[in-house]
Amino acid sequence: MVFFEAITAALNLDAGFFIRIAMNNLLWVFIFATVNQVLFKGKDLFRNTALFSLYIWAFRDFLPLWGLEGFIAGPVIFFVFMALMQIFVLDPKVFGKHTALADVAGFYGIIFFINFFAR
Repeated sequence: MVFFEAITAALNLDAGFFIRIAMNNLLWVFIFATVNQVLFKGKDLFRNTALFSLYIWAFRDFLPLWGLEGFIAGPVIFFVFMALMQIFVLDPKVFGKHTALADVAGFYGIIFFINFFAR
């Protein structure tokens, strides 16, 4: 349950936890940074990479609660939901400069919906 450990570390201001996670998973750090570089065209790379990492952590921790513990099922479901949400969020006419906030709210809205309505 890395997401809940990350929340605890953030509340305790434990920067060492995040440094250990990043240094032990350098490949994934660079993969996430590359994905965000391509998706957001280099704008706010650090913030978007951190948000994307939190999305992955949260989704991976909630999957066993939904009964989806398979290795392939989790990422596929995550990316399908995120792709559907991005169709609406990344439209600049709808949210303007608040796309990052809408992206975060949409992601946690998806988790809320799955937890309470899709089970």
